[in-house]
Amino acid sequence: MRSSISTFCSVTDNPDALAIIYYENADTTAQPTSTSWTIDDTNCANDDLSKTVPFFPIKPPAVNTTVEVALSFELNSTGNFLWTMDASSFRTDYNNPILPLLQADNSTANINEFPTEWNVYNFGSNKSFVIVINNENAVAHPMHIHGHNMFVLSDGLGTWDGTTQGSSSNPTRRDVQLLQPDGYIAIQIDADNPGVWPFHCHIAWHVSGGLYINILERPADIPSMVKTPSEIDALCTSWDAYTARQAPDQIDSGLRKRSQSPEVKRRQHLKSHRAGNVKHNL
Repeated sequence: MRSSISTFCSVTDNPDALAIIYYENADTTAQPTSTSWTIDDTNCANDDLSKTVPFFPIKPPAVNTTVEVALSFELNSTGNFLWTMDASSFRTDYNNPILPLLQADNSTANINEFPTEWNVYNFGSNKSFVIVINNENAVAHPMHIHGHNMFVLSDGLGTWDGTTQGSSSNPTRRDVQLLQPDGYIAIQIDADNPGVWPFHCHIAWHVSGGLYINILERPADIPSMVKTPSEIDALCTSWDAYTARQAPDQIDSGLRKRSQSPEVKRRQHLKSHRAGNVKHNL
């Protein structure tokens, strides 16, 4: 197995990794004889979508909702570099994770009260939807989704023309797709897994700098269909106790310093319902 990070599209000190996999009853003393091949990475993109046809075919359902998201960057008031999605750099609040908030109250009013910096995109009761990410900078981003395999309808430079590359009845499915510099990706998601799902760049410092959105899927079904394990409840209780004594400093998109104690904020959001505060982006 070979994993080669493009030295044209990224900066790395160790671009190549090798591994040997031996199947059952294989001669474990034998060495592989295969050789590497040249890959054209000048566009900083995945393989052409027409070349990656899933072995098990799945046809995407019809959609009536398409949302476009502009990916860019900014310098904040202190001169720090941040990534933005629709001009909003993601910031989470570990003491108010979104999923427990919705388990407690999934009303329209509550959903609309989410802070802008939580980057929540509510797709309501849509059974399937399309998200188009438009990259407004000259840097590639491996975009990763949780909770799903996404249909990759199209990718390229410029803007999406609404067509599907490759097979429209069996498009490529991935959980990571490389977004080209100054390009776009168009993905389709089947809403078969109610919840709040992260969609973000898989480069650590990019997501740390705010390159992240929350995909809110079928919020009306969350209280009845999404249950929190007891182990998470126990962790939440411990986190509540810890942050009541000492609020951690904000260092990146994962935590935001606040003037009031986390316990006060938690009570304001959850009111009489006890919901766990777990160190997770949801």
